[in-house]
Amino acid sequence: ALSLWETLKHPGGQAHALTNLGRMSTLMGERQKALEYQSKALAFVQQTGDLFGKARTFNNLGYLYEVLGEKELALDYYLQVLQLYQDPRLNFPGGKGLTMQYIGSLYESLGETRKAQEMYESYLAIAQSLKSELMEADARNWLGALFFAVGKTQEALDQYRLALTPYQTAENRRGQAYVLNNIGYLFDVAGKEQEALEYYKQALPFLRVAQDREAEAQTLFHIARAERDSGNFRIARTQIESALSLVESLRAKVGTPNLRASYLASVHQLYELYIDVLMRLHKEHPADGFAAAALRVNERGRARSLLEMLDKADVDINLNDDPALTESMRTLRSMLAAKASRQMQLLSSPKGAEQAASLEKEIRALTIKYDELEAKIKAQDPHYAFLTEPRTLSLEEIQQQVLDKDTILLEYSLGDERSYVWAITPTTLTSHELPGRQKLEKAARQLYELVIARQTLRKQPGPLQRELIAKSDEDYRQQALELSNLLLGPVSQELGTHRLLIVADGALQFVPFGALPPPGKTPRQTNADPASAAHDSSDPAPLLTEHEVVSIPSASALAVMRREKRPRVTSGKTVAVLADPVFEKDDPRLVAAAKRGRRPATTAARARPLADSHLTRSLREFAEPEGEPGLARLLATRQEADAILAMAPAGTALKATDFKASRAMAVSPELKQYRILHFATHGLLNSKHPELSGIVLSLLDEQGNAEDGFLRLQDIYNLRLPVDLVVLSACNTGLGKEVKGEGLIGLTRGFMYAGSMRVASSLWQVDDEATAELMSRFYHWMLREHLPPAAALRAAQLDVRQQKRWRAPYYWAGFVLQGDWK
Repeated sequence: ALSLWETLKHPGGQAHALTNLGRMSTLMGERQKALEYQSKALAFVQQTGDLFGKARTFNNLGYLYEVLGEKELALDYYLQVLQLYQDPRLNFPGGKGLTMQYIGSLYESLGETRKAQEMYESYLAIAQSLKSELMEADARNWLGALFFAVGKTQEALDQYRLALTPYQTAENRRGQAYVLNNIGYLFDVAGKEQEALEYYKQALPFLRVAQDREAEAQTLFHIARAERDSGNFRIARTQIESALSLVESLRAKVGTPNLRASYLASVHQLYELYIDVLMRLHKEHPADGFAAAALRVNERGRARSLLEMLDKADVDINLNDDPALTESMRTLRSMLAAKASRQMQLLSSPKGAEQAASLEKEIRALTIKYDELEAKIKAQDPHYAFLTEPRTLSLEEIQQQVLDKDTILLEYSLGDERSYVWAITPTTLTSHELPGRQKLEKAARQLYELVIARQTLRKQPGPLQRELIAKSDEDYRQQALELSNLLLGPVSQELGTHRLLIVADGALQFVPFGALPPPGKTPRQTNADPASAAHDSSDPAPLLTEHEVVSIPSASALAVMRREKRPRVTSGKTVAVLADPVFEKDDPRLVAAAKRGRRPATTAARARPLADSHLTRSLREFAEPEGEPGLARLLATRQEADAILAMAPAGTALKATDFKASRAMAVSPELKQYRILHFATHGLLNSKHPELSGIVLSLLDEQGNAEDGFLRLQDIYNLRLPVDLVVLSACNTGLGKEVKGEGLIGLTRGFMYAGSMRVASSLWQVDDEATAELMSRFYHWMLREHLPPAAALRAAQLDVRQQKRWRAPYYWAGFVLQGDWK
């Protein structure tokens, strides 16, 4: 049909055919194709002004992004459809009702149950007014799920039973399966596994006939969980393996790394269940290799999109073979630049905030389209397509390819009921059960809040500040010991004096493992004077005194990084330092530049230099709640840079400070000649939208003109930096958006993809002066004493800890090394 409409050059017919092709691709699990079809259809309906076609296509796009885990973008599309239905020309109550159901489902998944119920009840009212039994059944099924979620079990069951009969009468297999699944889940949660299994097994053949692979995978997951809870671990293993096979095939059809990561996060519970089943089998049959199998499943579910990007990082995309795709890429770039510029103007206006927020949604949607187009180009490139999916490592491969005799790998997996840790050396594997996710993550977050308490307590008056800090330090010591016993107690016999290689999970990624005391130690008795106790040398020595501590995203990712074919730096140049940029128009360095004969720009041109919409948004989220967006000069970074450069061999270092600490310098090919890249400036973290994270460099040139000084995460992904080490001496640079199964998506991940073998970054807003001292010692140990980066960072942190005023972990424990320790 599409080819006929194309021959007739009928945009409406082409839109209709493309929409139907998109829906078929969605049902078959081919989501990348579905996105392409729906995007093409949208272009045609916008051309024709077809309101119904636009509403239908927006709904389809919303659904696709919802199942891919991009819920906010999905909600944007659905709300636009609801707005379209306000137009009297679009008199289609059934379509409006379905859109309300979509919105209700999203609200429910976001925890907004009141809004969800309002949408479902409105949908039900429309269905009843239309006398549509199937629509009413659909509405009751959703209402039932909502009632169950808020603890109204009987009301939920009543709604499910009212929904099931119309579906059975109409022989609607998919509808029956969805309701049967929901009833099964209700019994499952009540501990009635056998009743639940009966309903699940009734639903499964209906879904297979309907070829609804997503729902089939979820049903297999439910069956596996019920069988596990019944003690039938081998049956559960078979069912969860079938579910994961479906999920992996669906994921493979998603083109962009970001969407693949979002999708995998949405189904990560399947990996958690599989690990738990295997570890329960290991408990019964400890000699049958189930612990090693569970470890490999954990590797399968960790940092997958990073692993795939690393594996294909050296393949250049060839745009020359398809001029149309080249032009599309250019068009998208231009649109993104134009909208970003417009957003900047709106944010400068007192009344432009609402329009700017709306524009940001468009920018985000365009970014996803850009990613999708890039994925399409890669899929068509024969060099890129030739590469196979990277393999995750087995136990033996981890032992042979990753570890050495001085290193032990501690790999964690958090689960709702039980968590696990594996301790691996080149010759041994042990595994241990830990408490569930909630207990571990609560303890980890409490520790994090205590270690950074100085950030807020410094606003208190002097005497009260000292008292509160002393109390906070004492609470920290107790909490650190508790967390150490939880995480490291089970593996304490294996630790020895090995280097600790950590693969953390969930909130454990925020834990400074090197600052924890050894497990099992009893904290000293609190002194009568808590203020003096804050610096008491009788505190238990941290793990760092006996161990190097290094973090990695996964063992498989480290193996890929090591075997990359990119040539390493051989020029003999040691370190490039970008530090102390110029942020504000009242910076005295602008006056100095003017005195040297460089005429300053006009006042209008020298307006506040927030020359990028992403930077402006990041600053707004970065600022204190009562504060205004802005960046203070980091004076200590000048001292930091000078100390580093003084230790580099003559003629081997690059100094880029003041105006030279610019984005242009950061993306210059010149930097790849240096073994170490050091950024001493502000880092801005956006944990909700990691693409808004970045490093802030000079925002003004020597004439006072505003310039783009924001090195965005996307810029970093596009760099080619085959360097030994990147040091991010800035606040929060080691954090990012937490995505289940992927870890933290942020600056560290970006530099690893760009080619750096290791990244040193911070877990919290670090103290400026203490950081300058830490970095001075770090480079002393690297450049003067020739220690590897991991050993040098440990030595530097111990040096800083020896100074009484900086003994608290807040001052020295924030920096972590991620990547290869060798």
